[in-house]
Amino acid sequence: MIDSLLLEAFRLAPLPFVLLDHDQRIVWMNQAYLDVTGRDPGDIRGQRLMEAFPSEPGSEPHTLLSGSLARVLETGEPDLIPLIPYAIPTSDGQMQERFWKASHTPIKDESGRVTHILQQTNDITQQVRVEQAARESEARFQSMAQSMPNHVWTALPDGQLDWVNDRVQEYTGRVAASLTGSAWVDVIHPEDQERAIAAWGHSIETGDPYEIEFRVLRHDGAFQWFLVRASALRDENDQVTRWIGTNTDIDARYAAEAALAELNATLEDRVEERSQELQDAQNQLRQAQKMEAIGNLAGGVAHDFNNILQVISGSLQTLESRLDGESEPARLLKQARDAVGRGKALAAQMLSFSRRQTLDPKVVDLSVHIPSIESMLRTALGEGVELDIRTGADLWNTLIDTANVENALLNLAINSRDAMKGQGTLTISLANRTVRAKDRASPNGLAPGDYVVVSVGDTGCGIAPELLTNVFEPFFTTKESGRGTGLGLSMVYGFVKQSNGDIAIESRVGEGTRIDLFLPRCDRPAEMDDTPAAETAEGGQETILVVEDDDAVLQVTLTLLRELGYRTLEARDADTAIAIIESGQPLDLVFTDVVMPGRRKSTDIGVAAGKRTPPLPVLFTSGYSHDVISRDGHLDKGVNLLAKPYDRRELALKIRETLARSGATPKSAGPDVTLEGLSVLICEDEPIIAIGMQAALQREGCQVRIARSGKAACDAARELAADLAILDYNLPDMKGAELALALRTTAAKLPVIFATGDPGAVERNGDGATAVLAKPFSDDELLRAIRAVLAER
Repeated sequence: MIDSLLLEAFRLAPLPFVLLDHDQRIVWMNQAYLDVTGRDPGDIRGQRLMEAFPSEPGSEPHTLLSGSLARVLETGEPDLIPLIPYAIPTSDGQMQERFWKASHTPIKDESGRVTHILQQTNDITQQVRVEQAARESEARFQSMAQSMPNHVWTALPDGQLDWVNDRVQEYTGRVAASLTGSAWVDVIHPEDQERAIAAWGHSIETGDPYEIEFRVLRHDGAFQWFLVRASALRDENDQVTRWIGTNTDIDARYAAEAALAELNATLEDRVEERSQELQDAQNQLRQAQKMEAIGNLAGGVAHDFNNILQVISGSLQTLESRLDGESEPARLLKQARDAVGRGKALAAQMLSFSRRQTLDPKVVDLSVHIPSIESMLRTALGEGVELDIRTGADLWNTLIDTANVENALLNLAINSRDAMKGQGTLTISLANRTVRAKDRASPNGLAPGDYVVVSVGDTGCGIAPELLTNVFEPFFTTKESGRGTGLGLSMVYGFVKQSNGDIAIESRVGEGTRIDLFLPRCDRPAEMDDTPAAETAEGGQETILVVEDDDAVLQVTLTLLRELGYRTLEARDADTAIAIIESGQPLDLVFTDVVMPGRRKSTDIGVAAGKRTPPLPVLFTSGYSHDVISRDGHLDKGVNLLAKPYDRRELALKIRETLARSGATPKSAGPDVTLEGLSVLICEDEPIIAIGMQAALQREGCQVRIARSGKAACDAARELAADLAILDYNLPDMKGAELALALRTTAAKLPVIFATGDPGAVERNGDGATAVLAKPFSDDELLRAIRAVLAER
């Protein structure tokens, strides 16, 4: 009786029920199940559940349903699927997406074995879609709120904030969690808090819109005025469900109102002050334009001057090396070289003032560096001047060219010594300084920021006020005629400005002068100079490609390098240099002028050298700074530069330093490859060149066959199993590239050397080892090229 009642209850129940046997076959279902699935009893009874309602194997519905049934059979415990998307067919056979909540209850026999599973399902499709719509609506709202430039926030009916957009977090510098709830009060100005809280409480109590102006704390500690509004969202019963608010920045309006009030109160004073500011700005502009014009002139003169000095210096050194050092001509040459040195120093000062010198800045701690040059400064000052160096605690690092710092301090020290007439006290102090926008620490309009200030003060005669505006101009000096060039302070000025710093001067007649150098702070740790230093100005036997468009400079440079023992190749433009580099010619270093004529630049030479394996080191030389290898006068990282004019010693040291920095071993001597017994085919239409190569190779034990044309070379190749072919690139009957292809049809990887006076015209064909030998070449260069190309096999 009870069983029949229970069965009838399940049959009439409004909730869908289906009964499965141990094999998951449908044995019974109630009417609610048939209604919700739209199926007839005869269609599904006896079928396995997964067959009656199929789903894609491996899909989420299939995995969830089969997994739940399997767990019930395995554990004998009920299992619940809170949400399962499971499509079912409609009356027209189309699959309809539905969402269900399902529970599986095991029915066991007396032995405890699961014999049946009762599935109870709820169709929650409508609920899921409503929730999805709500989530989508919330997402659309947040997306819209996030895209707005204003602050947007929401609050619960009781006034507790529950969400803020990114603009609020960016402005306050706080994460959302520290602003929600009632924490928003913490970012309101203390004077405005009571008023803001009272107005918000009134709106929460009455449901009236919230509108108020108060100051909000910004992430940097400043307060700005905002207009804050909020409106209530209500449900169908007119109950508040949420508050939506915005903060609109009105600080500019408050600032304008305050400025207007101040202007009205002090209009006359402000007009006078503004007029003075405009006058000062015009004076500064005229001064800047004058300094810029002088700088452009000085930079251009120094560039050409340095090239002229390089030719003179190199020629004098070559002559000097060939004379007895004690002779009268040698003494005169030394005087001339000393004059070149003074000219070089003068050009360097001109470049420094014009901000066109190439700086090589490093991160340094000046509290360590400046005391290290104390002995040099004391020597320059003399015994009558007391030197006092004061370093502040925890001095910041700065990014600066240390050599120019030393020169600047030396110039300032010498000026102070002369101003004190050799008797007095020179104080060098180092300190950290933060300059704010309102500060007027520099007459040149110092930008706000953190600086390391190097102050140099003396007890000398001082400078008259009317002269202070001119002291940084080149060739201006307060010294008597004949003493000094007037470039010392202008050099310091140009160097500091080029280093993104500034300079200020204070002086009182009869009391002394103080000059402050403002050098920008750098947060990186101080650098250690790990470049291997060349101990002596020695030469070497490496091969150097010299690239220089000025013929006089080129010839002087070649002479200096050859006297140092180096082998040299030359190019007068970037195209020729790149062709030589790409030819595979054995090289150890490229020495190139920065400015090159033609469409390709010296940086293109550097790129081509970097593609060699291993990369070929490059040493640049220049008469003054170019943006080709520097940015705003700061040398690009990893660039090697030798400034013109240079002498033999400077050239020798810089070459050894560049080679040591590259870490490369000399390649130009060629690998250790024996040539004994080597079979060589030479195709050259000039008999003298062919015979010269034949003699050089036979001395090394090679077997040599000479052909005068491409056809003769092909005929010889069929008779001779050549190990190497040396081909003139411009033969009377074909190009060397065509001949190389023809020879490699029988010897696929035959090593080939193209001998040509135009390396840039060579086209490489085939996959064998290939090199280019620029004419004219020596026997040593021929043998090095052969060893290099054989080593590539």
